[in-house]
Amino acid sequence: MKKIVLSIILCVCANLSWSQRSQKIAYIDMEYILENVPEYLEAQNTLDSKVTKWRSTLDKLSRFIEKSKTDLANEREILTNDLILEKEDEITLKQEELRRLESLYFGPNGDMFLLRKQLVKPIQDQVYNSLEDIVLKRKYDFVFAMESIYYADSMEKAIKKIYKLLKAGGQFFCGTDFYTDNKATTKWASIMKIQMHLHSKKEWKVFFKNAGFITQTKQIKDLKGNEKWKKEFGTLFIIGTKPTK
Repeated sequence: MKKIVLSIILCVCANLSWSQRSQKIAYIDMEYILENVPEYLEAQNTLDSKVTKWRSTLDKLSRFIEKSKTDLANEREILTNDLILEKEDEITLKQEELRRLESLYFGPNGDMFLLRKQLVKPIQDQVYNSLEDIVLKRKYDFVFAMESIYYADSMEKAIKKIYKLLKAGGQFFCGTDFYTDNKATTKWASIMKIQMHLHSKKEWKVFFKNAGFITQTKQIKDLKGNEKWKKEFGTLFIIGTKPTK
């Protein structure tokens, strides 16, 4: 735990150097901080090793199913109807086994979720709690967050905590590509197999207003980007200003 706190202090001090000037700006790069916590890296490596093994099992079974389908298609004309049905049943059973294993390994309450909760989350919680102890001792003019708030157990609580960090008139700039209006990114949570809270642009504004912010939104589009969604929707920025009175 002492190593974790020391790593956090060193990283946060580097990222909060602006706070010694006339304006206090909070910029916390959680990825950078966690990458400098040995206990987190060890837990993440253990998790990654398990995930690699599970994916290998699924890939092997998937290849077996595809080969069985190909073999059956090539042999269908020389097989009896009974043999065809038998092989089709075997393929169906393997497909069901594949779906079962996918759910077992990567389902909402699957092995990856449980192992992450057991290995990684306690360290993340220690980091977050230590960070909170550090940052709550200060008041800031600006807080920036990019692609992070939707990972919180409660987005509403996270936004309210940030509101408390700000001076009167301070601003919170929050950027996200993950919102329901941007259809291309709505599958990210299921692809990444982790907790990500998906909300609309309107819902984001409500969260900020409920926290006490005067709220505005902007969508920054990348017209030269290769991906269609970046041109049509872009990154959603929610900007909250803490009232002066």
